[in-house]
Amino acid sequence: MDELFEAARWAASANNEQPWQYVYAHRGTPAFEQLWNCLKPWSTHDVGMANAQLMLQAAQRDIYGHMMAGFDASQTAELLELSEEQRPVCMIALGYLGEADQLEEPYKTRELTPRNRLSITEFTRQL
Repeated sequence: MDELFEAARWAASANNEQPWQYVYAHRGTPAFEQLWNCLKPWSTHDVGMANAQLMLQAAQRDIYGHMMAGFDASQTAELLELSEEQRPVCMIALGYLGEADQLEEPYKTRELTPRNRLSITEFTRQL
């Protein structure tokens, strides 16, 4: 499990906040049964999975992506003339990697500063 959570630990996170928490249970335990009984379909999860696959394919082609959830959803829905059933979830910028020296501050410093993340125990707990 630690190897899997380590991968999640390094996922893109706005301002490096890592706002997620994983709660897990092992099959055959009462906690697993409780979680199992909570399952229902959820469209934003599906969008997230589709975006993850898009980002993986882009990386395969040396295309870098930046996913953003910080945008005005109402303004975007109006601009795109979305129906009542449609809801914007994120925006994605895609492009090719340049040199850090081409960036203006504070982006240059952000790019060159070593990255760090919360420890796995800070965002996981076993039920």
